Amino acid sequence: MARTSGIVRLVKKNAGIWQGKVHEMFKAEMPVGALQEPLQHIPHESLAGFIEKINYYSSLRAEELFAQKHPTNVLEILVYPLGKFAFSFFALMGYKDRERGFIYSFMMSFHSFLVRSKLYLLQHKN
Repeated sequence: MARTSGIVRLVKKNAGIWQGKVHEMFKAEMPVGALQEPLQHIPHESLAGFIEKINYYSSLRAEELFAQKHPTNVLEILVYPLGKFAFSFFALMGYKDRERGFIYSFMMSFHSFLVRSKLYLLQHKN
């Protein structure tokens, strides 16, 4: 994606610790530097692999929100993914990556749809 995220990408294993199950954050024990050139970050070898990860991580996130007693409803299931797409494609400038940016933005909105849907199903297990 064509953006500067501030996400730690390159680390020495003993330079800090990772915290969290989903959207992990790296807590560095030393100063963090910045690359001078953009990093081509391609975390998924295929669309099928990306879909598998989305399914896995959406389950983790839904369980995390369920444990936090986060409320959800059908409207949120419909609207939140649209906002996620708009955020990824426009605010994070996914449009600069053209087709790949569109696909990535759509897949991230699908992730949001799955999280809210799985959360809803957990809350209405009767």
